[in-house]
Parts: sequence; C-alpha cells; structure tokens
Amino acid sequence: MILGIAALYGLPALLALLVTVISIVPGIVFSVGLLPCGWTVPFAGPYLDVTAEPAPPGTWRVTQFEPDGKTGLAHSKSYNERRVHEHLAGWIKERVQAKKNEAEKT
Repeated sequence: MILGIAALYGLPALLALLVTVISIVPGIVFSVGLLPCGWTVPFAGPYLDVTAEPAPPGTWRVTQFEPDGKTGLAHSKSYNERRVHEHLAGWIKERVQAKKNEAEKT
C-alpha cells in the first residue's frame, strides 16, 4: 500500500522531470542557431530582454546618447537634456531639406 501511494505521488514528479529533460534538446538546438549573434545571446535564453527603439519616419537610424552620470540611459529624463534637443533640431532641419530637395526634383 505504501508503495502504491509513493508511486501515485511520484508519477507527476517523474513526468515533470521527463518533460524538463526532453525540453533541453530543443533549447540546445535553438541556442546553436543563435551563435552567429555572438556568445551572449544563446546563453541569455529566456532572460533576454529584447526591446525596439522607435526610429524617426523616413530613417532607419536610432541615436543613442552616452549617459552623463553614474546611471545608464534614462529615457524619461531625455526631455531635459540639451544635446537631445539639439539632435532633434538637426534632424528636423535634415528632413525639411530632404523634402525641399524632393519637391525640386518633381
């Protein structure tokens, strides 16, 4: 009777262990497929936080500013930085000039 109870409680744990062991193989295969991206990506696995930065319309370029302080990049504070405003003003001038050049061609 005790053996039956142990088997009853042990079967779900054994099934969970089996599923875990079987899932290792696809994880290794997918990781090998990511090796061209470098060594850090395959080992990041489920902890990899992939984010996309918005690019201005008409461009594929994303500008990233180096942090001034001890902390890293702070997107919420970018509206206070003078260099961000200067960069945006330059980008607007560049886009206006591109539109003028495009209008002159037609």
